Amino acid sequence: MHWNGSKGFSLLELMIVVAIIGIVAAIAYPSYQTSVRTGHRADAVSTLMALQLAQERSRALNITYLNNLNNAAFNRIVTPAGGNFVSPAGWYLITLDQVTAGTFRFTATPQGDQVNDVACGAFQLTQNGPAPRAGQPANCWTP
Repeated sequence: MHWNGSKGFSLLELMIVVAIIGIVAAIAYPSYQTSVRTGHRADAVSTLMALQLAQERSRALNITYLNNLNNAAFNRIVTPAGGNFVSPAGWYLITLDQVTAGTFRFTATPQGDQVNDVACGAFQLTQNGPAPRAGQPANCWTP
């Protein structure tokens, strides 16, 4: 290049910098998304643990588990939303099923961008504690 005393960047230099930034962003963004989804798992785990505690409190007082999420004990934990119940941060749909006098099962199903967390998927918690589904890594419950 010929130096004529001008200051600044040439178009070629600018294009090289833009290309490098694009490559770095293409590599870093998926890793960032994975980290964010991993952090959102805490929404499911903490919600399920709080619901389990409410169930055990109810059983201690009433000799039976609660069979409906539409209950004052649960409404402090989950938020009603269009006939469903969601976790406090809204990343998981919470359901309660398989309730008998001595058993229950909560399920936290991912929603929104969290459905892309295919490694962990849905979380289940019973009266006996976490119930990992087949193939679910152990680290899903400890984000």
